Amino acid sequence: MHKVIQTHYDNHYFRSRIEARWAVFFNTLGIDYEYEKEGFQLDNLCYLPDFYIPHLKCWIEIKGYAPTEEETEKAHRLCIYTKQPVYIFYPDIPDVFGYSRTNSAEAFRLMGEDVDGPYWDNNHAWCECPQCGFLGIEFEGTADRLPCGHNIDAYPRNSRRIINAYKIAKEARF
Repeated sequence: MHKVIQTHYDNHYFRSRIEARWAVFFNTLGIDYEYEKEGFQLDNLCYLPDFYIPHLKCWIEIKGYAPTEEETEKAHRLCIYTKQPVYIFYPDIPDVFGYSRTNSAEAFRLMGEDVDGPYWDNNHAWCECPQCGFLGIEFEGTADRLPCGHNIDAYPRNSRRIINAYKIAKEARF
């Protein structure tokens, strides 16, 4: 488990180094983010998600460990309340892909307007469209699922831009 150290970076006081490292990742890729944008009262649970990514209209929660049942329930409820995807990334910035034995991303997404609640899945990762450079988070990092609409035959999971951003974020010193 990571030691929690409040970290100042990019005009924010992040609650932990790992959150600050993800901010470095976002900045390296030019991804706009809002840190602790808004708190929510979700029935009897209070929730202040770590990041909101405007271009993806999604929430990202960063954990230094596998999320607890209560943390997972908060993400589930936030997805229902906001009708936007919620991703939980843990335990650290990956070396190559956004998922592996040492890194995982759980996701809650709504399947459609008629669905009572979101579906849950894991193994989500950052990916890049090789045609237009659009960055997003998709199952197994497969860029053919990105909303930019390009028909991609391959599964370009190893974007050099993303791998470089992971490296810079892991090496960041504050």
